[in-house]
Amino acid sequence: MSKTVSNTDRIAKVFTDYCVSKNYQVKQTSEEKDLRLDISNYYYRTIVIIYYTGTVLIQGKQNSLKTEMENLKSRYEDNPQSFLGGEITEIKPCATRYDIMLVELRTKIKESLNTLEATVKITDNPNSAIEYRAKIARNNFSITLTQYNNGTLLLQGKMDKLFEDCCNLIERIANPSEKDVIARFISSDEKNLEFFAAKYTPQLIDIAEDNVKKKIGIVYNYLETYDRKWFVASECLCLTKIPLPEFSPLVMPASKAFEGFVKKLLVGIGLFEAGYFNTKNANFSSLNDRSNPKRKAICEKEKHADTMLTRISVCLDTNRNFMMHSDESKITKVDSQEKSEDIVNKIFNDTKEIFDYFNDLYSLFPRNKE
Repeated sequence: MSKTVSNTDRIAKVFTDYCVSKNYQVKQTSEEKDLRLDISNYYYRTIVIIYYTGTVLIQGKQNSLKTEMENLKSRYEDNPQSFLGGEITEIKPCATRYDIMLVELRTKIKESLNTLEATVKITDNPNSAIEYRAKIARNNFSITLTQYNNGTLLLQGKMDKLFEDCCNLIERIANPSEKDVIARFISSDEKNLEFFAAKYTPQLIDIAEDNVKKKIGIVYNYLETYDRKWFVASECLCLTKIPLPEFSPLVMPASKAFEGFVKKLLVGIGLFEAGYFNTKNANFSSLNDRSNPKRKAICEKEKHADTMLTRISVCLDTNRNFMMHSDESKITKVDSQEKSEDIVNKIFNDTKEIFDYFNDLYSLFPRNKE
């Protein structure tokens, strides 16, 4: 029974992780023969029943939320492995470094730490070598950030969501080198870093960048700078073939870049206002809300627009949410180099095809600037 219950828990996570990504309310209850999920999107409610046999049943009155869960159930049943992924494993301790030479960048990073929605305690000049040290905590997670006078900015913690958010903040402000961006995704193991350092050359970055441009086309120039670097980071890690214990680090940068791409695209086509995704509790719920006037306006432009918006939602589930869990202390393992490369190339292909379709409708990026 324990193995069956464990599988049921993993199926439940398909729905709970999805709800977390949409900022929906979800309550899980264990019953004698099943797990019950009560879900609310603040307008409607529906119920998902997951039997210990693995069968999934959607219950409740027919409404848009029930339809959304039925669609998720259908996608899951068509390809369970793409949702369940590999084995779930605990996140390891890690540390990563950036070189922040300019005083104005150091100040901006320090002042921006309070935007992390975490408790931040800063100690200035704890010794003669350190400009400041910040202890950052959120829920049960914590990291230490140390800014040295020589420019080195050191982050120490575990590779969880808080660590990721700190790195994202720094990279958006400081625009570090591709090498520094890549290193943070493999920073849980010193041997990985040594292997990458031995393989790294500026030419490797050039090759990876050229490969990404060929795979995704003109959308490369449409992306924000940090999203470009994350795509290049995944391609570079695929090229170096580091003998990792598991290969999720190859997928993580591309997964993050895809999310950034989708946010920019959805603002560009008018589904969301500029700056919306910088607000607290921002989510993608309007993407699936067929009653939303802005979504309706998009769908009226061309008969396949509804299908493409649905595809974006599916790709967020498989590409971005592949690396996300409601338990921030865990990640999804990828068993092989080959599988990770397949996932990364799928993300590249999804990005290109989605952008090409909407660029034809909205002229998001002129083709003569390619």
